[in-house]
Amino acid sequence: MTSTNSARRIRAFTLVELLVVIAIIGVLIALLLPAVQQAREAARRLQCTNNMKQTGLALHNYHDTFLCFPYTYTNDSANWAVAILPQLESGNLEDLYDYDLAWDDGVNLDLATQMPKAYECPSNPSAGNVLSDNGFQTTDYSVLRNATDWDTKQSLFQGGAKKMRDITDGTTNTCMTYESAGRADWWVDGKVNPGRSGYSHEYGVSIATWTAPNNAGWMFPCSVEFNSAVDDVTTVYWTGNTVINVSNWYAAPYSFHPGGIQMGMADGSVRFIPETIPFDTLGALTSIGSGEIVGEF
Repeated sequence: MTSTNSARRIRAFTLVELLVVIAIIGVLIALLLPAVQQAREAARRLQCTNNMKQTGLALHNYHDTFLCFPYTYTNDSANWAVAILPQLESGNLEDLYDYDLAWDDGVNLDLATQMPKAYECPSNPSAGNVLSDNGFQTTDYSVLRNATDWDTKQSLFQGGAKKMRDITDGTTNTCMTYESAGRADWWVDGKVNPGRSGYSHEYGVSIATWTAPNNAGWMFPCSVEFNSAVDDVTTVYWTGNTVINVSNWYAAPYSFHPGGIQMGMADGSVRFIPETIPFDTLGALTSIGSGEIVGEF
């Protein structure tokens, strides 16, 4: 006959069994976490692509309306990002802008924190939330103020308003917009504001601010040395072969996507440009009519 105590005995996990289950869960999390992070980054990159396509379409619609692309700046007051606001269905913001005033004067200050979401890359960890030193939001996208080797070449937004017919290299081979992300801060090789005391951050006022007349840049080779003892920048060289994702200083090409940046082409497409792209090929993409042959990249 079974005793009462035996009948009421409760089955439970042993300590070893619990440890095994916890270990299995830990392994599964370790395996799944990179996949989840990759999926999230893929979604963010897709949204970034959509943002750049919106901007590209707006620039094309601007061209259809005014028969040219906008200046890098407009009347020394605003820039391309303000000029295409009506084409981004944000004409109400442009209505608030006074072109007779400086971009940082009077009523124009009201636009400081009203930048359209289309100018923010979701992979930027501080997109739209961190303001530049002058209290303005900063764009994660830029246009080219100068072509690479600008002594002999011109970009789409260099030297006055350009027309579609000026792009003799072909619209599929010509850069219209590109990523220069995180410019409310100075990013260098994945580090935020290193050596800020040694390198002025004032460039953010005129080159990163979304409504400022100089919100444009160029692509130049750059190398950076760190003092590993204090994790700080010691020297910046404007030489070398590395261009992409070194720094966002002066609207250099920089993104938070692993391995490269997104570039909006003059035909409205968006292409991913790897960090390993040859410098000559990148130079060919930045010019509108130099006759270079763009190879595979």
